Amino acid sequence: MALTLLAEPGNQTVWSMVEQHGAPAALQQVLAGDIADPALRKAVKVNLATVDPLRHAEIALRRADRVGARLVVPTDSEWPTAVNDLAMVDLGAPGPARDGIRPPLCLWVRGDRPVSEAFTQALSIVGARAATAYGMYVSDVLATGLAGHGWTVTSGGGHGVDTAAHQATLAAGGSTAVMLACGVDRPYPAGNSAMFDRIAERGLLISEWPPGAEPVRHRFLFWTCWPGR
Repeated sequence: MALTLLAEPGNQTVWSMVEQHGAPAALQQVLAGDIADPALRKAVKVNLATVDPLRHAEIALRRADRVGARLVVPTDSEWPTAVNDLAMVDLGAPGPARDGIRPPLCLWVRGDRPVSEAFTQALSIVGARAATAYGMYVSDVLATGLAGHGWTVTSGGGHGVDTAAHQATLAAGGSTAVMLACGVDRPYPAGNSAMFDRIAERGLLISEWPPGAEPVRHRFLFWTCWPGR
């Protein structure tokens, strides 16, 4: 949790440090400034000037508890192991484009269904927010059919195609999961709050970011399409 507060989830350098030394040791290295990547070292230094990562991790846990959310880590039985496939993505040349595409260190989850079970058979339906009537119709038909065959339908919870997919799945009695670009305690967009509450009862709200995190632009690159690999 503390590492996620100091560096965005999916950061290759932090992920590699955790793989080699474990999360506690990696955190101590990061706090000490023992970071090979100079850009990350600078970013962490800036964050530490305003954030106590351990204190904020405790606050995040309390916020999660208030909305019935939980933290899931790779050693938990419900961890969706297929997300580890992100470790095999060819990053190519160094640069900003590769940032954020390593497996997350943890997931924040709201909803009773085990994450691994939900993603045993899952597929994403994503599309435009300003969708056409035909686009909404196709989303509805696809989601209804998938739900009827026991598939978990995942999307990003946004207006347009995302909303159509989630709502059709709920109407068909199926299971749907929202991949959020913010904390599970402040789902975005706010206009879909009632839908998110229904999903939390029958499906899952999932985020790489801790409770309280804002839905800033770059976080919408979350692995929404991973379940449909």
